[in-house]
Amino acid sequence: MCATLAAVLVLVQAGNLAQLVSGWIATSLCLHRSLLFYPDRVAARRAARKMLIFTRLGAVSLTAAQSSEAETIAVVLETLRAETSERRGRLGDNRSLEQQKREGYF
Repeated sequence: MCATLAAVLVLVQAGNLAQLVSGWIATSLCLHRSLLFYPDRVAARRAARKMLIFTRLGAVSLTAAQSSEAETIAVVLETLRAETSERRGRLGDNRSLEQQKREGYF
């Protein structure tokens, strides 16, 4: 059970695609073992099989090639190396949401 919770934490707090995929796979394997806690139950085996199929489909879709609008690999590398977001320096970024709400920002 602790391994399942740790895997879910890795999945939720993933900072990049590799961590996300490894968290997804680890969560899948741990939940599969949890479902098969009573392996003699037919319903448990059926549920574990279904879960395994759908989580593998999810893992494949996470790791499959993604289309990009970048014209060259240099654009992709520049985006990966960026230390600031595109939104940095916008009008509402230096105030709290409550303050923005009082001022009628949204």
